[in-house]
Amino acid sequence: MQPEAVLPSLVETVAESLRLPYVAVRVDTGQDTAGSTVYHGRLVGEPLCLPLVHQGAPVGELVLGQRTPGEGSRLLTAGCWPSWPPRPAWRCTPSG
Repeated sequence: MQPEAVLPSLVETVAESLRLPYVAVRVDTGQDTAGSTVYHGRLVGEPLCLPLVHQGAPVGELVLGQRTPGEGSRLLTAGCWPSWPPRPAWRCTPSG
């Protein structure tokens, strides 16, 4: 797989595996630009944002779109996080 195809493949796989309507990875390039975002799907409502950290330094965010009410969630049933909606510390930061 070519390096430029890794992130698009990753977000598509996460979205399909967890049956989420939207998944994005925001990467901080460390330059003056706002970084880059690769996404799959369409965001509706407020997303859950999880920091991506490498060796203690923030490198970006994983952005997860919520399912519509009543669809259930594999993440909740799998116990990946203890409560829904997400804690305020997990709110997304504005992009660009």
